[in-house]
Amino acid sequence: MSEQFVYSFFQADHQRLDILYKNFKQNLEIDLVAAKRFFKDFKDGLIRHIEWEEDLLFPVFEIKTGMTNRGPTAVMRKEHGIIIFLLEQMHENFNIVTISQTIGELDSILNAHNQKEERVLYPEMDEIFSKDEIAKLVVALK
Repeated sequence: MSEQFVYSFFQADHQRLDILYKNFKQNLEIDLVAAKRFFKDFKDGLIRHIEWEEDLLFPVFEIKTGMTNRGPTAVMRKEHGIIIFLLEQMHENFNIVTISQTIGELDSILNAHNQKEERVLYPEMDEIFSKDEIAKLVVALK
């Protein structure tokens, strides 16, 4: 098992989601049906990613650090709420006007959010999680 499991796994999932998001944006003006399919896959995948973080990673991190309802996971949860709101807004009103109004905000929050996770939170988790906690995480992710 890699000593950087959290970073490696979740960063790879960010990359997978980035490709879906890029395909969604590239198809917006050429093929709305394809764009909608890529958006659905992106939205579903990102919500699953957020659930993994909030249900599996954050509780262990908070117990180990004593930072419950504060610190980096509190910031991440707040940003997750904004991200999900934007995704739902785009999903409910899937048209060029709504998406054009929302996409810049989503781009901005996702870029900053992913950088905080990849540069700070995931490496910190890899440092403080025990091998047993990582093993349990691997099982839960399957």
